[in-house]
Amino acid sequence: MELNRGHGLPYAGLNRVIELQENGLHSDRCFIAMSFSPEERIRQIRQAIKEACVATGFVPILIDEVYFDSDITINDAMIAEIKRCKFCIADFTQQKDGVYFEAGFASGRGLKVLYTCHRDDRKGRHFDVRAFPFLYYEDMATLKNGLINKIKAWIVD
Repeated sequence: MELNRGHGLPYAGLNRVIELQENGLHSDRCFIAMSFSPEERIRQIRQAIKEACVATGFVPILIDEVYFDSDITINDAMIAEIKRCKFCIADFTQQKDGVYFEAGFASGRGLKVLYTCHRDDRKGRHFDVRAFPFLYYEDMATLKNGLINKIKAWIVD
């Protein structure tokens, strides 16, 4: 019995499929840059962001929830994960330096970045990001629903 009847994916085609999967343009993944503080408020923010991603058909990626080999640094893992994502959500609550780096890296790669921040922390934002359109929220329902609307408007094809 002949298994291959002349139909197949040539090597160049397979490479193109891998390239498209790894460059993030057609990905169903969203990189989330935010504080990893153990505070209850941060835990609630994390959950609301993850729920907004799932509700719009995206897989939320938080680097502290990703398994990577011990020979890979967290920075290498983070950069690789951002490259695999279609977009990034950057929450500036608590003004963590890593969020600035991750949002800037994602933006520099041409990914859309959705900027969020709890209303109580908005004055602490660095001047470099103040001009970006932020979703400010006071409660988790406002954050989740606002993100769902932004994802549908700016990300979903």
